[in-house]
Amino acid sequence: MNTVRRSTLKIQKLSADDIRERLQSYERKHGIPSAEFYERYCAGEYPEFPHAQDFFNWASLYLMGMDEPSLADLYDIAEI
Repeated sequence: MNTVRRSTLKIQKLSADDIRERLQSYERKHGIPSAEFYERYCAGEYPEFPHAQDFFNWASLYLMGMDEPSLADLYDIAEI
């Protein structure tokens, strides 16, 4: 008997405040501003392990916030 395994993808809408709070949490944890992290992450400066999921989530949150005008201050040093 074949069993079909279904994956559920939950899409979560985050407010600007949620994104800011989560980005600031990563900044405190890793000691670097989000914009600087993202530039270095895209340049391949961060190894995949042991924080691969952490860095992927941080970069994803950063991208989510790029279109949010109220988060513009988090993007000051990035030239993307």
